Amino acid sequence: MKRSLLPLPAALAFVALACSAPATREPEPIRPPAGWFLSGSDPSSFTLTVDRIVKHAGTAGARLDAVQGASGTGTVVQSTAPDAYRGKRLRFSAAAKTEGVTGWTGLWMRVDGPEGRRAGFDNMQNRPLRGTTRWARHAIVLDVPEDATRVSFGLLQDGAGSSWIDDCTLELVDERVPLTSADTRARALQDGDFELPGDRLEGWFMSGGARSAFEAVVDRGEHAGGTASGRLQPRVPAPSGYGTLMQSFRADDYRGKRLRMTAQVKGREITGRGDLWLRVQAVDSPGDGPGLGGAACKLSASFDWKPCELVFEVPEEGDAIELGVGLGGPGTIWVDDVRLEAVGSDVPLTHPDMRARAFENGDFEAGGEPPRAWFVEGGASRDFRAVTDRSDKHGGTASARLEPVREPKGYGTLLQSVAAEDYRGKRLRMTAYAKGRGITGRGDVWLRVQARTSPGDGPGLGGGRCVLAGTFDWKPCEVVFDVPQRGHSIQLGFGLGGPGTAWLDDVTFEEVGADVPLTPRPARTSDMPLELQNGDFEAAGDAPRGWFMSGGAPKDYAALVDRAERHGGLASARLRPVAARPNGYGTLMQAVRADAYRGQRLRMTASVKGEAIAARGDLWLRVQAVDSPGDGPGLGGGSCRLSQGFDWKPCEIVFDVPERGDSIQLGIGLAGTGTIWLDDVRLEAVGPSVPPSDPDRPRNGPVNLDFEEPPR
Repeated sequence: MKRSLLPLPAALAFVALACSAPATREPEPIRPPAGWFLSGSDPSSFTLTVDRIVKHAGTAGARLDAVQGASGTGTVVQSTAPDAYRGKRLRFSAAAKTEGVTGWTGLWMRVDGPEGRRAGFDNMQNRPLRGTTRWARHAIVLDVPEDATRVSFGLLQDGAGSSWIDDCTLELVDERVPLTSADTRARALQDGDFELPGDRLEGWFMSGGARSAFEAVVDRGEHAGGTASGRLQPRVPAPSGYGTLMQSFRADDYRGKRLRMTAQVKGREITGRGDLWLRVQAVDSPGDGPGLGGAACKLSASFDWKPCELVFEVPEEGDAIELGVGLGGPGTIWVDDVRLEAVGSDVPLTHPDMRARAFENGDFEAGGEPPRAWFVEGGASRDFRAVTDRSDKHGGTASARLEPVREPKGYGTLLQSVAAEDYRGKRLRMTAYAKGRGITGRGDVWLRVQARTSPGDGPGLGGGRCVLAGTFDWKPCEVVFDVPQRGHSIQLGFGLGGPGTAWLDDVTFEEVGADVPLTPRPARTSDMPLELQNGDFEAAGDAPRGWFMSGGAPKDYAALVDRAERHGGLASARLRPVAARPNGYGTLMQAVRADAYRGQRLRMTASVKGEAIAARGDLWLRVQAVDSPGDGPGLGGGSCRLSQGFDWKPCEIVFDVPERGDSIQLGIGLAGTGTIWLDDVRLEAVGPSVPPSDPDRPRNGPVNLDFEEPPR
């Protein structure tokens, strides 16, 4: 799920947008302003550029444009070390303007404290810029405590349109200058019974990647108690994607407590995903991840009013509590009588973050559909079912069987999540037995250790997997792994990404000695080469060997080896849409293990060519830790922005590889129509005198606040 308003991710951004620029002009679209980077809940739907035509003063400003029907926020971020500001009052001010913003735009600044806590925050949400506005100066004033760890600032835009920013200042002020925000977020759940007068949903808002395809209203004709409920329904006949009616409020008063959320829900003809969900977020929790914990009640088909109860804990680093109802297709959900109360530690936590203290029902003798202590997840969880099978088993009287219930449109997995506390610092071995029939797509038994901040779709802190394919009788799968001190949970399961049936049985854990070798890292990491492969695209074949398609809409684009158009040698790679109206971002990329590069400064050089790039185009690079969110800036990197048409030209990105670096990822990407060619990609070590394209954050001080510095 993508958040659009409250609270914002750790990396936020400066942005400048132009008001009266002709639609045919693109101001310096190749690269973002030096010192700034693009982030937000939906960064792939935005472009950030230097604008030398529309500016407030000097010769340049910065411009943020929404493209391809943005459904979230775009933010341009700069972060700085807080050393010069500790114990003092800090003002961030800038000139900003907007054009056609359908949501809202605001400056923002955030002060981070220890353990990921938010020490101060303001994003102008209570005084937003909407629609089209002229240049005006705005300011945010926050106190910086002595234990602050970072100051981040910039500009954000929610929804379609354009915004500009220019002439930024970051300065100390005395205490006579009033604070602009003492964190105006609600401190508690609002309007849980939907009884406020009129049609207003106080405290609730729409979010999710397809929020525009759904609507929420107050329903006074259908309610569980009182006189009204909240109703979520599609606004289009065939909604594609997920939309959620949600609330977000501060966790300050709940830290260290166990809470119970109760609600009444009703459903009608829910044919895709439906849920009532809750999660606790840290300041820098990925918007699409599990946060610090939470749970959900799955909703499907039609049913009358029934209760949903979720019990969860709020860790000390909790920054916000988020909850909502969501749909991923046709249907209607009603919600009413939402309550939150503190409970004792004797009240058991709700699955899935429930995180049982020990692994349960590994022999599947306890029965259930799905098997007790297990649950079905994955992007296509509704396409699969998991049952206890007492007719086909490896040992005992039962196994678990996973199979499609309709044509699968993604991956579904039966999994269990176990608390890591009792296993930290140990080496463990998981053994299991699997059987398969007619598995033609992805099939696997997998295990990973997750940190609190690990994204749900990443490799976590370690683990392994066994590949399942075709038809085979019972066979063993073994994964040996370490549980680091940062480990929060151990997740294991088996899954399918297409037709076929898989069985699992006799899953066990045991501690082993350090002499037992670890299972090779999960395929997403262990399959990576130790150095860049096929950077000149000379390898045989029509598909660029060593490269793969990724991004939010990879199937809307295709990459081929082009032997007629190249910068050097005999071939290049060509990326272009295969869909008439591509919806989202597609990227041809390569991931290289960072093992041999840690502690070094590297330079990536490449040649690129473009034709009719109408929206976003880029050549990008980033260094990822094992727990870096897939859609975030990682540990550093940079990009060259590409637009319209141009002949072969160079792109150079200089970056550092920290000791935490796990992989180096790079590629070319498109959001919209056009064609990009890539050739002669190289990686080389350089000396410390070569300046990085995007130095490690936070910086020792702010840079390029007037946007006059040429893009790197």
